[in-house]
Amino acid sequence: MLYNSSLFSQMFSLLSLFFIISLSIVVLKNSRRLVNGLFFLLTIILDLWIFGSFMMISSVDDSQIIFWDRFVYAAVVFWPSLQYHFSLAVTYTDRQRRNLLAFAYTFSFIFLFLSQTDLFVSGIFHYAWGAHTKAQFLHNFFLGAFAFYGTLFFYNLIKKYKSEMSALEKKRLTYYIIGFLVLDIIGGTAFLPAYSIPFYPIFLATPLIFSLIITYAIVYFGLMDIKLIIRRSLVYFFSVISLLVPSYIIISYVYLFHQFYSAPAFVILFFISITLFPRTKGYFYRFSNKYLFSSLYDFNELIYNLNNRLRASLDIKQIFESTIDILLQAFHSRAIAVLYYEEKAGYWTILYNIGFNFESSKIDLQYATMRKLLIAGKPLDLDRLRNTPPLADKRVLTYLKKINAEILVPVNVEQKKLSSLLIFGPKESEEAYNRNDIRVLESIASEIGISLENALLYRSVTRFNLKLRNEIVKATKKLKEQNESLKQLDKAKDEFIGIASHQLRTPLTGIRWLAELLLKNPEHNLSDKQLNFLRQLNESNQKMIRLVSDLLDVSHIETGRKFDINKDYFYIGEAISEVLKENVFLISTKKLKVINKIPADLNVWGDREKIKQVWQNLISNATKYSHNNSEIELSFKKEKGKQLVFCVHDHGIGIPAEQHDKIFTKFFRANNASLQDGEGTGLGLYIAREIIRAHSGDVWFESVPQKGTHFYFSLPLLAAKKDKKITKITKKKTK
Repeated sequence: MLYNSSLFSQMFSLLSLFFIISLSIVVLKNSRRLVNGLFFLLTIILDLWIFGSFMMISSVDDSQIIFWDRFVYAAVVFWPSLQYHFSLAVTYTDRQRRNLLAFAYTFSFIFLFLSQTDLFVSGIFHYAWGAHTKAQFLHNFFLGAFAFYGTLFFYNLIKKYKSEMSALEKKRLTYYIIGFLVLDIIGGTAFLPAYSIPFYPIFLATPLIFSLIITYAIVYFGLMDIKLIIRRSLVYFFSVISLLVPSYIIISYVYLFHQFYSAPAFVILFFISITLFPRTKGYFYRFSNKYLFSSLYDFNELIYNLNNRLRASLDIKQIFESTIDILLQAFHSRAIAVLYYEEKAGYWTILYNIGFNFESSKIDLQYATMRKLLIAGKPLDLDRLRNTPPLADKRVLTYLKKINAEILVPVNVEQKKLSSLLIFGPKESEEAYNRNDIRVLESIASEIGISLENALLYRSVTRFNLKLRNEIVKATKKLKEQNESLKQLDKAKDEFIGIASHQLRTPLTGIRWLAELLLKNPEHNLSDKQLNFLRQLNESNQKMIRLVSDLLDVSHIETGRKFDINKDYFYIGEAISEVLKENVFLISTKKLKVINKIPADLNVWGDREKIKQVWQNLISNATKYSHNNSEIELSFKKEKGKQLVFCVHDHGIGIPAEQHDKIFTKFFRANNASLQDGEGTGLGLYIAREIIRAHSGDVWFESVPQKGTHFYFSLPLLAAKKDKKITKITKKKTK
């Protein structure tokens, strides 16, 4: 909107244009987020503004000045609406202010049309530093809209700043406010010549200043989540330049003084550059991590993401791979290791390691010494410990110093018993771990301790069971006369599972009731994030309860104890409805359609809870292994007046033909089922078959891989009886 043909104005126009275009390209790399997309559009407006201003500076004719000024207005009229929309996206209130936002965009399109008429701008105002079109009557309305939506923009950001709890988010908001203040206030001086007020064109520098402010915030505070994109771009840019410049100088020298050797020199330098590029890139990565990209993270977000990863699996390797990935991104540590203490063996073993150079997989860190060092149960900064009087065996400190460890984080299980260690090496930036880091690691340790305890218990039970089975097979082949002894071992295994499961179920049930009580939030004093954490806790606890219940049922079936079948008449449709409600989340997530052809008033004779457990196992399997957007059908029929046959039909992955005869075996899972869902135990179908057999029925199936499976089970039709009939499952003898 103005201007001067001086070298100063042209220089600032071109420099601002270069920086704004660069910023637009970087933001475009991650434009799928609404905030980034809107910011990209704002930078496009700045690009057009600076380009139009440059062309205006270069114009000497009044008609050209008017043309380029209207070109600039065609972009600038969208600035208030886009800026306001950007503030709504940053503060997550865009859905609440839809009407006001719609009015903003409506006015922008109206002003787009009006800006090209003489009712908006007309005539030329010449002053000492350039020229500008004169504002007309309708221009005042645009200026009013500009001021109104600009005020709302800053109001939204300042309100968000006051209510924000995260220090990192406050810093990000601060730089948004500063950057846009520079644009709206200093850049707004461009309107003064339109009202015949001569003013030096300092606004030409505002896009450049804005770009530098936002770039600084991106680098140091992770603005708009494009810090890594900037780092990668800078690393590749300087890596290429650092190789091209010396190569160009050498080639130029050879060409000038030894032209005959220029071609061989070019080939040699090309291969040298290709060889040196990985090392050069690695150097610039280390440099950028050290000086530009220090550790930035949000405490609540880090704990939230970590909790999601921890509750996703009972596999120890998967737990630590996912959690260590999060920790590396947060702290940029050069090395992280997880050590587990083998109590019987008396040494530490490496569960996971990245970056440390351990001489052996068995590490002799004295357990008593480590307990003494970590008696407070909090992370320990070894650098501070080395500068204080020795509290531990020198050999331990020497070893930790040798592997370049900086932080020890104790992971306690079983009532503050030291079970594992997290060892952190130095940061890539070589800065010390601060108080906030230590606070985060302390919280993380407790979360990992709970998951590790569950995972180790599950692994221990699985390994114990596998070991016993292998021992039974091996001993049976070698010594048939020891068959009785092996049966005793199998019984001991079942008793172990039963005892362990019983001991687990009591505290897990207590946790469930407490979690459900807290979720009701009768005092209305819990935040949405806290309630979300409680829901995640409750979901993980429910998984553990189901696992423990399955193990306990197997133990009762195998030992013939405490697995009574209490028969009575009940409506089976009601039990099915309850099961469907329990599985509604996964059903809705996979967009499955359940067709229930079993009437609600169908009366059957049997143990209601045990039959419901059968339905739970069959419907749960059908839900997990069905393809998305497919159907599950529940049906029944009477056969020869003697029995009812129920069917669960899914359109899922099916069961491989070569594994049909093993499907009802304890702890067995089909290969494709293990790949689809890694958390199953292989007990559900075994328990279902034993329950139905106790009702004098049977379970069978028909399956075609990738087309689906029909699971059937039968129940006898019996005359009504007033007294309860109790049947007890007894362990079947195996041949």
